[in-house]
Amino acid sequence: MEQPNLYPPPVSDFMDGRQERIYKRLYTRIGEGSAIFYREACQLRSMKQAFATTAHLVAHLFREIESALRAVTLPDTYQPSEECPDCRSKQGEQCPTCGSWFEKSSHQKAIIAIADAYELDKSTRKQWLGLSGKLHGYAHRNSLTHPRPYAEYKAFYESVDATFDSILAFLERKSSRVFLLIDTLLVSEGEQAIVDSVHQLKERVPPNLVTYSYFFDKLNSYHWLVSLRSKGIFKHPSGAVYDEEGRLSFLPWPQSRYLARMAKIPEAQNTVFEIILTFVDTENVYVREDIIEIALALPIHKAAQLLPNIQKWKVKS
Repeated sequence: MEQPNLYPPPVSDFMDGRQERIYKRLYTRIGEGSAIFYREACQLRSMKQAFATTAHLVAHLFREIESALRAVTLPDTYQPSEECPDCRSKQGEQCPTCGSWFEKSSHQKAIIAIADAYELDKSTRKQWLGLSGKLHGYAHRNSLTHPRPYAEYKAFYESVDATFDSILAFLERKSSRVFLLIDTLLVSEGEQAIVDSVHQLKERVPPNLVTYSYFFDKLNSYHWLVSLRSKGIFKHPSGAVYDEEGRLSFLPWPQSRYLARMAKIPEAQNTVFEIILTFVDTENVYVREDIIEIALALPIHKAAQLLPNIQKWKVKS
């Protein structure tokens, strides 16, 4: 079975087998960037003479890794809240009622959504939720006092190793089965077989960037369009992702990449056009790029109908 990424190059920057295992799993399951962040965090921790700021630097690197874990595995249907359910404070503001930061609540909700989608066990779920807010706090300075001494946080960072190891092991076991299932679904032919396969996709495949990229990047038939639409697979483009400081970013949406390819097939153009009309007002910049590509592939009279919506993007931006 083809894997999403290449295997990482061998390195010798780790203090034990667990750290090397985490690095390799990050590389193959999450991406090269996260693996490099982890490797350099391990290098910092293994130095005989630690920097005065090692505890802060490692926390920053670990924050990026944890954020990448969420970004890659977050269910496609997850919609982040924009307001505190209690006081209606906006993202990035402190709750005037309880004094806590709303980002922590949003962070925890994202973790719970991932845990539910992947059916993480209670221990792994608890470990991951326990990181919420801590890495953010440890990364930043402690008022105007001396940087946090690494020795006092060594045990905590070892517990983060254990958390990453548990999460990645669980994701790897789940993903291996999921990719095998996807490979089976992709060979389906005939109307009823496709309907059944779409049902399996909706019920048994976690809808995140990794799994849906694997599926949609391999799907080259337009005969799936109607069934996928009927199951709501094209209903919600990837929404905004917020980090712990309230910064906003977007992720690619595998479904729109697939639609852009199908738009070049004359028999599929009517269906693709009908589908993109349902999300043409998206704020996701990656999806907007795919919509432009689709418009260029469609007959001119259909592309013209998209123009008013596309012109609104500039106004909103």
